[in-house]
Amino acid sequence: MAGHTVWADKYPAMGYVSHVSANDLHLTDERRAVPNGTARSGSGEASQPSLLRTPIGRLRVIAFIEGCSYLLLLGVAMPLKYFAGLPLAVRIAGSIHGGLFVVFCAALLHVMIVEHWSLLRGLLVFASSLVPCGTFMVDPSLRREQAMRRHPSPPGDEISETAS
Repeated sequence: MAGHTVWADKYPAMGYVSHVSANDLHLTDERRAVPNGTARSGSGEASQPSLLRTPIGRLRVIAFIEGCSYLLLLGVAMPLKYFAGLPLAVRIAGSIHGGLFVVFCAALLHVMIVEHWSLLRGLLVFASSLVPCGTFMVDPSLRREQAMRRHPSPPGDEISETAS
């Protein structure tokens, strides 16, 4: 089938296409062909680009890990210290959480510089890290911003206020 035109559903990162050559595709299952070089996840869908490739993606991953360490510190280590008499649990979990918090602050500063965030936006994300589960609550807005930066609207799609 080399050289023949094959219709494809969609390239994941480039939108809809009208056709691709058979040489550009490989079959992963009987239902759908995907472009060569596109990794597939276990769910059968083409995987998204790695979170670690963008500054906001790295911030999201670090915020998630930092948030989990904060919950472990508060929900496991603190009770072990006060109810079981094991202060070492807080020392270990607190040290790990402290290191992750410093990495989170560095990632946040990097995003603020690279993405030109305002000081207020940076302070709000920073404040979310001080509240238990706060980093989980700010993640949806970070995910939306990351998606918007990955797939910006094409020029001419903006609505002109002067035209009305």
